[in-house]
Amino acid sequence: MIGRTLSHYRVTAKLGAGAMGEVYRAHDERLERDVALKVLPSGTLSNQDTRRRFRQEAIMLSRLNHPNIAQIYDFDNEEGIDFLVMELVRGVTLAAKMAYGVLSEKEIIRFGCQTAEALQDAHERGVVHRDLKPSNVALTAKGDVKILDFGVAQLLHLEDERHTGNHTDPSAAATMETVALETGISGTLPYMSPEQYLGQRVDDRTDTWALGILLYEMATGYLPFPDRAAMALAEKIVSTEPVPPTKLNPQLKPEIEQVILKCLQKNPDDRFLSTGGVADALRRLQTGSFFGLYVPGESKRLAVLPLENLSGDTDQDYFVDGMHEEVLATLARIGSLTVISRTSVRRYKESQKSLSEIAKELGVDTIVEGSVRQIKNLVRVNVSLVDVAADRCVWTESYQREIEDVLSLQNEVARSIAREIQVKLTPQEEEELSKIRIVKPEAYNAYLKGRHQWNKVTEESIRKSLEYFEQALELDPEYAPAHSGVADCYIVLADSAIGTQPPAHAMVRARGAAARALELDSGFAEAHASLALLSWRLLWDWEAAEKEFIEALRINPNYATAHQWYGWYLGARGRMGEAVREIQHARKLDPLSLWINSSLGLAYYFSRRFDDAIHQLKETLEMDNKFLVARLPLAWSYLEKGMHDEALAHLEQGTEMSRRNPAYVAALAHAYAIAGRRDDAMNALDELLSVAATRYVPSDQIARVYVGLGDLDKAFELLRRAADEPSSYLAYLKLDPKSDRLRNDARFDELLRKINFPQ
Repeated sequence: MIGRTLSHYRVTAKLGAGAMGEVYRAHDERLERDVALKVLPSGTLSNQDTRRRFRQEAIMLSRLNHPNIAQIYDFDNEEGIDFLVMELVRGVTLAAKMAYGVLSEKEIIRFGCQTAEALQDAHERGVVHRDLKPSNVALTAKGDVKILDFGVAQLLHLEDERHTGNHTDPSAAATMETVALETGISGTLPYMSPEQYLGQRVDDRTDTWALGILLYEMATGYLPFPDRAAMALAEKIVSTEPVPPTKLNPQLKPEIEQVILKCLQKNPDDRFLSTGGVADALRRLQTGSFFGLYVPGESKRLAVLPLENLSGDTDQDYFVDGMHEEVLATLARIGSLTVISRTSVRRYKESQKSLSEIAKELGVDTIVEGSVRQIKNLVRVNVSLVDVAADRCVWTESYQREIEDVLSLQNEVARSIAREIQVKLTPQEEEELSKIRIVKPEAYNAYLKGRHQWNKVTEESIRKSLEYFEQALELDPEYAPAHSGVADCYIVLADSAIGTQPPAHAMVRARGAAARALELDSGFAEAHASLALLSWRLLWDWEAAEKEFIEALRINPNYATAHQWYGWYLGARGRMGEAVREIQHARKLDPLSLWINSSLGLAYYFSRRFDDAIHQLKETLEMDNKFLVARLPLAWSYLEKGMHDEALAHLEQGTEMSRRNPAYVAALAHAYAIAGRRDDAMNALDELLSVAATRYVPSDQIARVYVGLGDLDKAFELLRRAADEPSSYLAYLKLDPKSDRLRNDARFDELLRKINFPQ
């Protein structure tokens, strides 16, 4: 082959060989540059149809343009020889580098971060590597990563998949070789994920697993699953946990171990939501701002149905509902349980459906039901645990306490349920559930009334809720949940869809209340989540926000709202794969929540998956046609598809249903402008400006209308004002398709800097 010319590439030296072909250095006679030629094994592409498909995939891969990915230039055939032309990377492979021993912490973070960022860029373009390993990672003379053979395993898998159809046992393949051609599974066995080996669906999280293997090797000098026999190795990959890296390298920082082990979770859902998340974690290690990771494990799914009020007094409903919510929240702190949120289970209050029907709708196998009776200062709670699959009550218990001990009672109930369903508690969870909390009965009652009002989510109910929370604090100034409730009220009142006052005052009050709640109880997940939302959408402190979101989820992995809000945050950062998965996880915890279902549709809209957004949001409206929150992103999705009539129909209906809420009037005016109905747009704009003269209307809502009308100077003037207000919508400015008309203007980047958007 050396000295031969294929097309206009003159082969000058052999660089290596493997199961996917031989690699040569060649000189491009046209462009006068050296390139790498990968000559595919003879017969790999058996006919012209397959060769055409291969070329199409190669063209798509050639569009990957990232500084840490070796680029594919060309695919050709000469005299029956199929070959890929790729960037020639001068340097050594990561495999050669690791042959000299364990890498330094600085090198692990540098190489790991660059590899993760390159993978993320490819994943966002729909490309999965499938065969990431040390020999496919080159290191340049400057110490930068270049990932080689990107997507080649996927390309070769096309033809193999066509012939084999079903996957076969890879034990015949040499353990250290790529097994794609023999098995229909593309990858190299020691670096293959469990789902890859089992022939299940492969996505970007497969590359996250392989990245974890690379990090493990760099940190320890060993493979996490070192068996040389193929069948034994495969069994370990699928079912055995790796030795913790710090056992093999005691000098390794525990934080690096956390990152590695999160990558190597058997269940893809439990890994980082994207390799971008790995890169972020490694960068935080580099800057000293690492704050731990939330790593879920396998869990049992449980629903706690609304408790029955046996007091005979409907005025006690708030107390019974509060007891239900607190028991549910306490159980939700147990990481090995998946607890369905109150939004979904409250629909079954006084329901005539059978437990089996409820269990099927919620996707659970265990249900808790019970009753509460309050007589003066005594509380009696009866609880039953039902195994729905076996159709039997496996446990029942009664508890009676004075109301001062109601918090300890809730913990005792939660601990008993965990024991009966054989859930293993961590030492931290045991300590949390064993805490003795005393609360004044009057303060607790006021708090429950406040939460009862807050869940109605109207301006009137939120202000009534605030009164109850403040009343609770007058009675018990050190009652952390009431401080958190105050924070939540002001955060909602700062939202333009609810409140009518500028958010600056609400922002200060919310921040102080959330901080006070955490001073009193640093383990209060709700307060961490509230502080996260506040830090991000009103204070523009993106780093602090992510820290608080992760801490909230570490404390309470079943807090659906925290997953939902964190999904919003990830989406605003542009990490859409992570955002969608986070909100999908929130929906698993709270499947009937209109707000979360709508948020998933919004995430699809921001991802420019407009058909998926329309489908999801229409499903949400089928659950409740009066749920106004879903109509805005549904209309926006129609608008982006050029379906103006459908968009305007939803916005006109929503405007009337919302009693002409400024958010809807602004959206309608913008849509009229996009649809070419300028006179209607101007009339709606006049209405909006008239309202803004008497009450607070976020400046960005007015700016959006001017964007539609093409007056970008006025739009930017209003957007700068919105950043100072501050209006929470600007948190989504970079992501929103409605911003497309602004992106090429230098003032757009100035706005992003004004809200401290992470670079």
